Amino acid sequence: MSNELRQTQLASQIFEQLAVAQAIFKTAANMVDTKNDESLRAEATQRLYEMYQDTGVDRVKLKVGGETVGYLSIVFTKAQPKIINDFAYNNWLVSNDLGHVVFELDSELIPPEDMDLLYAAHPGWFNRLVIQDGDLSPDLMDGGGGRVVYKPTGEIIPGLIWESEQPKGTILSKFNAEGVFNALRHAGIDGNQIMGYLAEQVD
Repeated sequence: MSNELRQTQLASQIFEQLAVAQAIFKTAANMVDTKNDESLRAEATQRLYEMYQDTGVDRVKLKVGGETVGYLSIVFTKAQPKIINDFAYNNWLVSNDLGHVVFELDSELIPPEDMDLLYAAHPGWFNRLVIQDGDLSPDLMDGGGGRVVYKPTGEIIPGLIWESEQPKGTILSKFNAEGVFNALRHAGIDGNQIMGYLAEQVD
């Protein structure tokens, strides 16, 4: 066999391997797409959400052939205060010297000395804004029973509720791809069967 023929056959093999790898990648990518509500990943996430609601479990082992190959865990938002009444909250800021009021009139510039007179005559032209001045980081607040307490004074802050942590997605951790294939081989499942299994899961 000539060197030229060997190189041609080698190139053909590489191109074929690329086509197969791309097919596997596309099939698997559709199944694990976190932005596709109909993907296998979305279904697994929903099942874990249901387990969390029923039992409080927020992490499960991923097992193949009885061997642990990784973990699927819920990611939560951080518990934090949430504004539900801007007017009440802003008034509290101003009354506690933690904010000041400004008036915004579209894009027009108005001399400060004329602002109060113009606002008195045409209040509907303005947006009333409160600019926060003081430190109101969540570290200075405490939540309990849905209420938000300002720690320095012990005062309940009106217009806020304490929003507990909420599930916002899932993550895979400590995933061992080699362990997956080893477990499949031990179970007597070859590469062709794996590809066939994946192909059945997508349109």
